[in-house]
Amino acid sequence: LRVLRQERSHSKWVLKPQDTAGGVGVVLNASDSDIEAFEFKEGRSAILEELIEGRGELESPTLYMIGNTPCGFLGDQLLVGPASHGNRWPAYHFSETLMQSCFKAATAVQQVWQLQCAWCLDFVVDSCGDPVIVDINLGRPIGNFGMRLWEGARETRLFLHTESYILPL
Repeated sequence: LRVLRQERSHSKWVLKPQDTAGGVGVVLNASDSDIEAFEFKEGRSAILEELIEGRGELESPTLYMIGNTPCGFLGDQLLVGPASHGNRWPAYHFSETLMQSCFKAATAVQQVWQLQCAWCLDFVVDSCGDPVIVDINLGRPIGNFGMRLWEGARETRLFLHTESYILPL
């Protein structure tokens, strides 16, 4: 973090454990003490990434793909801080320009990596209104992916809102 701060002194940072889902364990605006307290043990790592400052309410579109084909419209990840409160699909409130920018980014990723599987890009929208890739999910159905495929095989249009819960032990 000290090296990153020297290169980008104005930036804030996000600490993302690689073994998490739904934002559990993610630390926004991570400090040196957060990183020192993180338990790097065998098989466990984390990603430190720049915190993207948005235009107020965090906009976090998601785009599901199969190979080089988008599975319909953008979805909207419902985030409160780092925690996921599910997602909504389709997210018609995103502009056509934003949707095309996300499609263009996904096409570029697919062309380089030649992905053939089910995969997904998660974005956040920065203060200029541009999407920034913050996560990629490869080779596994996530969120409401199955429902999107089911809808795609029929004439029916669905509106989905999925949520995730942490159940008490």
